[in-house]
Amino acid sequence: MTDASDVITYIGVPLAVLGVLPIFYTFLNSFLTLRNIKRSLKKCKLEATTRGSFMAGIVEVSLPRFSITPLSRTEDAYWTEATKTSTLKGGTWTLFHWNQLITSHAMQRVQYSSDLRIPQAEIDLEELYEFLLDRGAVPDVKGIHMLRVSGLWTPTGTSLMLSPDATQSVLRISLPDDSDGVLSLAVQSQQAKM
Repeated sequence: MTDASDVITYIGVPLAVLGVLPIFYTFLNSFLTLRNIKRSLKKCKLEATTRGSFMAGIVEVSLPRFSITPLSRTEDAYWTEATKTSTLKGGTWTLFHWNQLITSHAMQRVQYSSDLRIPQAEIDLEELYEFLLDRGAVPDVKGIHMLRVSGLWTPTGTSLMLSPDATQSVLRISLPDDSDGVLSLAVQSQQAKM
């Protein structure tokens, strides 16, 4: 005959183990996410502060935010693309060599390593235009007109500069990523055509 202690043993203990499994899953997922983020940052040669809240499943990453300027035209690196570009989302500015100055740090809270983004870099639009013109890009008249008319409300994806054969966008408006009141741009490499 079964008594109360047998019921607790055969039913209660497995239920308690099942109740703890989500906590173990969250802990393991956070640990693996933190490991993947550290590996990605090392691969991209970025120094960042990382912290993991294993019980909450959140990983905090503090990445540097840069102010960039083009190199001098006399430097060979000015005319070449960077051999090691970032594999993380955002940061299309890593396609080229720049003078970099850390201006602040951006804190990101992510649950998955694929959510991590490189913070946008600040650059003077005139310097960026001159740099891309030196590399053979041509202005997109329609896009520049849209920028003049609409300002910060220019639609995402509007091309501002084209490849020399005018078939592909080299500089375009991108989604504003934590940059309220600032124009967000994305650079696309056209090594074969520039």
